[in-house]
Amino acid sequence: MDAKTYNKNLPKFLHRTDEQLKDEEVRQEALRPASFNYDEDSVLYKRALVDEETALESLGTDKSAESIAFNRTKLAEAYLELGKFDLAYKTHPDKRYSQFLKKIRDAGTEKSCGHALTRDYNEQRGNERNIVKIPNFRLWRTVYDGSPTKFINIYICNICLSVWKEQS
Repeated sequence: MDAKTYNKNLPKFLHRTDEQLKDEEVRQEALRPASFNYDEDSVLYKRALVDEETALESLGTDKSAESIAFNRTKLAEAYLELGKFDLAYKTHPDKRYSQFLKKIRDAGTEKSCGHALTRDYNEQRGNERNIVKIPNFRLWRTVYDGSPTKFINIYICNICLSVWKEQS
């Protein structure tokens, strides 16, 4: 804004020069707090890192069986979210879920079962019959692959429950 426009409707004692207005703008800019624009993926990645850290600290201090089981579960979930499948498998206290995590850890990047990607489903609405394609697999979870910008998609076959991973 130039001084002429600024001074237009002000009394004489409030008038400023162009130089004074520029100085004031610099001063105001210096006082303005920094604005942060957080990326959701980086926030969730850092949350998983904090969950891992707090669970490890809690395991070192809390000694009750219930607290240990809770913190081991929390730690295993943080490891899974961070893509550390081996640590998640070894940490989780539930035997069946631990075996599922082992299955994920050992899974390859290619679909290993021989089932088709879709199957036909006969749908009937009134007098009309439609054949709809239903997928035989599902995206179970998307986890981080060492950074907030790299991901691993974990897929499960709905028929035989085989698992495969896909990096994106």
